[in-house]
Amino acid sequence: MPAPSRPCGFTMIELVVVVIVLGIVTAVVVVRAGSLDTRPMAQAAALRAHLRQTQSRAIKSGSEWGMRSAGSEYWMFEGTNPAALSAVRPLPGEEALRVDLTEKGVNISGFTVIFDQYGIPHSSSGVLLSTNLGITVQSPGDASNSAVLTIIPETGYVQ
Repeated sequence: MPAPSRPCGFTMIELVVVVIVLGIVTAVVVVRAGSLDTRPMAQAAALRAHLRQTQSRAIKSGSEWGMRSAGSEYWMFEGTNPAALSAVRPLPGEEALRVDLTEKGVNISGFTVIFDQYGIPHSSSGVLLSTNLGITVQSPGDASNSAVLTIIPETGYVQ
């Protein structure tokens, strides 16, 4: 004698419970992720690449190359004088000689770093870096939303 067949599928109560649980999980995720601003992280990645490009140019050319930030913009220069307009060089992927950070919606801490022919970082006064050089990229008005780059002395590695 065959066993009585049981209905397959989910009951309406099971489906309603799953929908309610998914709604609660979605609400929690949206509240936590709603305030995420990725601009500082994206611009920090671009700045890291630009710093590495500057260091690479110094090594390849056998001369000093540097980068300077004035807070709302940064630029790459050849030699040791960041103020000389004739020394400013274009950065890869950028249309202008100076990267305008107000257009990108971020601010950056001021810094000047000069790489010698070996890629070793120096301060603007020509002194070897003796401590890590920290560079902060943040959203205006939101200091908690920031990214920090660090240039390591002796090697010039950018973290």
